[in-house]
Amino acid sequence: MSQPEVLRALDDPGCPVCRAGAWTEERTVHALVTEHYTDGYVIALVRDALGFCPAHVRRLAGRLEAPYVLRLLYGEATRVALARLRTARRRASCQLCTFKGRSERATLRMLLHALPRPSAAAAYRTHGGLCVPHALAGLAGADPRIVPVVIEALYERRSLQDLGGEDTDRVARHRARSRLMPAAGDPVCSTLTALRDRLALATCPACLAGGRMERRYLTWLNAESATNPDGLAAEGTWLCPRHLWDLTTDASGAIAWAVQYHGGRLGAEIDRWRPLIRSRSRGKLMGWLQDRSAMRRAVEPLGRQRRCSACVTVETAERRELDLVVTALTDRPTRAVYYESHGLCWRHAQIRPDPAVREVLAARLGVLVWELDEGGRKSAWSSRHESHGDEARAWLRAPVQLDGRAFLGAPPPLGEHVETQGD
Repeated sequence: MSQPEVLRALDDPGCPVCRAGAWTEERTVHALVTEHYTDGYVIALVRDALGFCPAHVRRLAGRLEAPYVLRLLYGEATRVALARLRTARRRASCQLCTFKGRSERATLRMLLHALPRPSAAAAYRTHGGLCVPHALAGLAGADPRIVPVVIEALYERRSLQDLGGEDTDRVARHRARSRLMPAAGDPVCSTLTALRDRLALATCPACLAGGRMERRYLTWLNAESATNPDGLAAEGTWLCPRHLWDLTTDASGAIAWAVQYHGGRLGAEIDRWRPLIRSRSRGKLMGWLQDRSAMRRAVEPLGRQRRCSACVTVETAERRELDLVVTALTDRPTRAVYYESHGLCWRHAQIRPDPAVREVLAARLGVLVWELDEGGRKSAWSSRHESHGDEARAWLRAPVQLDGRAFLGAPPPLGEHVETQGD
């Protein structure tokens, strides 16, 4: 990135790396749904990844072209998932995430490379610079001359946009979560009876448990932040950028506390390591190496990944429900209900490869392959006289069968308009 490009990138408000990633994501999604979804190379990449990540499923599902695009791509992905049921091969990364990540990393690298120039550094200070996630990601191994510039800019940035970066999926998550009805509390109901009720829903029970727990945790955090903020701080509560943004829509009262708390902790850590951050390199080779070592010691604790309290809660709920489902298969009535249910998604079936789980999933995936093919056949002009059945909605059910987090554990929004674009 040349100096004029750096200055132009810092003309607009917001993190320039987030802006580049969002722009690349939008262009890539548009290119995929309008043209490239029929390209053999693209199909092979999507097939190897078994579709898309949950966030991009939600984004694609809101497009007008979704029934045609997802039907074709998930027809291929479902075939591969069926073939991989008995293998330990992991799915590749979502290709839309890959393209977005490459754009963000390239923009970050070029921006940091330009910062040693005084004019670029001055523009960076005036603008405010990178969001916290991208700044900390870029500081590892950075030129010692630019570390003070980036760190001092972070110290002054205390808004949600600064702490969480840009999140293009937040509106879609809120809409999906609003469809996720909480579990009915019945203290008399036995564990197996309650499980059978959950199995009656057209979604993965483990993903459903995680989605419900996430919604419950955000609601609890909203109340706790108003009545016991010191207790949350003492427990070391920490939220990832995704869950920080979720507070703005699902627990709006907690966001003011969360921004103040996370910003305060970041500022305190910067103050702690500020003595190691020199204003400039000493020029000579040994001085530069010493500066670089000192910078790394200062940056490492700042950039260290913290475990998000909400993510840990969700993972625990999913794991416990998965254990319950597999254990309950030894109970004949529950096993009979499971054979008639949606069953676990492909992601959870690979974690606990129980024979009954694989048998049910193989049947579901096999039928889905037929339905996706049938839906494609009936979409042709020559078949316009035929009536449409459940195969017309298979393009929405296939992503949930592969990964129940596609709609945060909720059943697919069949018969609804899937609106996911940001407001």
